[in-house]
Parts: sequence; structure tokens; C-alpha cells
Amino acid sequence: MKWKKVEGGYLVRLERGEDVLGTLTEFVGRRDIKSGTIQGLGAIKDLVLGIFDPEKKEYIKRTFEEDLELGNLTGNISILDGKPLLHCHVTAAGTDLKAYTGHLFSATVSVTGEFVITPFAEEITRAPDEDVGLNLLDL
Repeated sequence: MKWKKVEGGYLVRLERGEDVLGTLTEFVGRRDIKSGTIQGLGAIKDLVLGIFDPEKKEYIKRTFEEDLELGNLTGNISILDGKPLLHCHVTAAGTDLKAYTGHLFSATVSVTGEFVITPFAEEITRAPDEDVGLNLLDL
């Protein structure tokens, strides 16, 4: 990983083989970022996406092992149980240029990943919502 502090946040470049969520979560934790936004693009593989089934209150997951173009990663940063949590959704496409989108569970950088992290001054936490079945932003 390489990074640079810029006005309003950070530019982060992940290297081939790095875990997207793990590396970015460690990055925000080391900088004590307690809330904010994250955007990114690049190339990934071993992608696990999910879509939430509100009736079953669980995610339906699908794995994509091939190399994919990461057209967009959009997410937010909050705190859950005292630790940073990145909640991200992605849109990614394969060689057929058909896009897949969903909640990001995991991905590995296959070529590069370029991300912008914009911290907020306030700490935003998540709390369980029993009706929905997820930890939602506690606003």
C-alpha cells in the first residue's frame, strides 16, 4: 500500500495481492478515522458480493474468482463495537463487460486499487436494528 495525505483526506493505492477491505480498514484504524466516506476503482479478483434478503435477514452471496474491472467502490466508515467498519458496495465487470453489483464482502487487488478516503470530524457508530436485521448507522 502507498498513500498520501491530501487536502480533505487521503489518496490510497493498494498493490497487487492486497486484501481490499482488510487493508483499508487497517488504514483508517491506524489514523483513528471514526467516520467518513470512501470511493475507489481499479482491478480485483476473488470478489465476494452479497445482496441482503430482508425476509430471511441474511445475505445471499456470490463469488467471482476471475479478474474484474472495479468500476466503482462507494462506501462509508463508521464504528461498530469500538472498531472501524467499512460498509462498501461495488460495481465490477469481467471481459464481457457485464457488470455485477452488491455489498462487498471481500476482494483481492489483481492489478491496482486507487481510493479516496474523506474523514468526517464526528464519530459515527452503528447499532443493531432488530426489525431490519442489520447494524445501521446510529444517527
